[in-house]
Amino acid sequence: MTEDKIYNNEKMNKPEKLYEIVNKQIKYKSMVLELGCAAGSFGEYLHFKRKCTVIGADISKLQLDIARQKNAYDKLFHIDLNKLNNEFAEYANYFDVILLTDVIEHLTDVENLFLKIKPLLKKDGIIIVSVPNITHQSIKLSLLLDEFDYTPCGILDSTHVKFYTAKSAKELFNKEQLKIIDFAVMINDSLTADCNINISNIPQEILDYVKNTRCALHYQYIFTLIPEKNAKPHNDRFMEPILTKKLI
Repeated sequence: MTEDKIYNNEKMNKPEKLYEIVNKQIKYKSMVLELGCAAGSFGEYLHFKRKCTVIGADISKLQLDIARQKNAYDKLFHIDLNKLNNEFAEYANYFDVILLTDVIEHLTDVENLFLKIKPLLKKDGIIIVSVPNITHQSIKLSLLLDEFDYTPCGILDSTHVKFYTAKSAKELFNKEQLKIIDFAVMINDSLTADCNINISNIPQEILDYVKNTRCALHYQYIFTLIPEKNAKPHNDRFMEPILTKKLI
């Protein structure tokens, strides 16, 4: 893993850092579908700063109303992505980029989502997916304390219905015939991160052990994907650095 693929961020709830990373994958004047666009902050940036044509979708009417006021989206859809059908049929082979940043962990039917959106990509189009890592050290320590409390945001966001590791994310993409062509890791070295836990009584040797377990510092993964039919032959060991490299 090259150094520019590892990002430290003390305040991981700030979306600016994620957008900074994702933006590196999006070319100037791209056609972008942003699924889970929320209030439209990133779409606004892509439209006005990167001259992209952006179409957005979200489940929240309130968020879409805010996004609409930014005048950055060509069109906005009010959609439950768990029930995606043919709402985007008119956009076949249309998009350079489909964004799913912090989205799939909120969905119960990810398989149908990928099935419906792959035909929307141009031949050289990409899908960018970000997911939090459930094996971050803060979660491991929470479990040691018999705690697994949901929070307003972060890894244990109360609206998450699925949890992912690097390995399980890779397995999902393989199942959906999506190839990983690039990835980045966002690092958070806080022992507690978003979790409201008291680790003062945990022996230092246990804390040290947890900190040195695999992927303990990995807070979030950002994957760049292409459909299998567009993929060139690749080495299946590609994901190994994410799973084994000692970052600090």
